[in-house]
Amino acid sequence: MKEFSPKAWLLPQPVLIIGTYNSDGTPNAMNAAWGGQWDMKEVMISLGSHATTENLNRCADFTLSFATVETM
Repeated sequence: MKEFSPKAWLLPQPVLIIGTYNSDGTPNAMNAAWGGQWDMKEVMISLGSHATTENLNRCADFTLSFATVETM
């Protein structure tokens, strides 16, 4: 049986882009480097205190995508 040590399941660890809305309704995109797969259908992201967390506290609508060479 294979054993997994504690580490990110999304390997290599991806760059995640979180899209939210600012208070004036304009889109906001944040590069989130600290994220990983939590379960089969969940992703966990570690967020500090900044515009994106304020946006999420005000409005729970968001998108999450993986940054790729094509989207850079």
